[in-house]
Amino acid sequence: MESRSDSGFALLVVIWATGILGLLFMTYIVAARYRAIEAASLSQHARAEAMANIGIKIAILDLLSGTSQGKARSGRFGSDGTPVGCSLGDGWTLAISVADEGGKVDFNTANMELVDALIRGVNANGEAAAMIVRNIRG
Repeated sequence: MESRSDSGFALLVVIWATGILGLLFMTYIVAARYRAIEAASLSQHARAEAMANIGIKIAILDLLSGTSQGKARSGRFGSDGTPVGCSLGDGWTLAISVADEGGKVDFNTANMELVDALIRGVNANGEAAAMIVRNIRG
């Protein structure tokens, strides 16, 4: 025959085991929820990256249109960087802009005469421009 203290100990062990199992179950549920959130985030990221690649390819095809026939380019994207909206399926919209890279100066490869002329064109003060060019050279 069991004593009264043994039955209390058994009840305590059962309650403790039930609590541990409940904690493990809740941990599993929370982990599964976070895995689902992470999967949805990765899916959205992959989809956004694919849409960006599509936008780049659309812009490249537009820029190359008409060049093989020797005609002037008359695409839908201007070279001033104004975005043009393109509607895709499932509610996705791309804003594609094309900017002309001509006329930009790379200070790493440009000769100092070009840098000097550029700075003098921006700044009317010749002494300040000369000082800037000297600092760039130094």
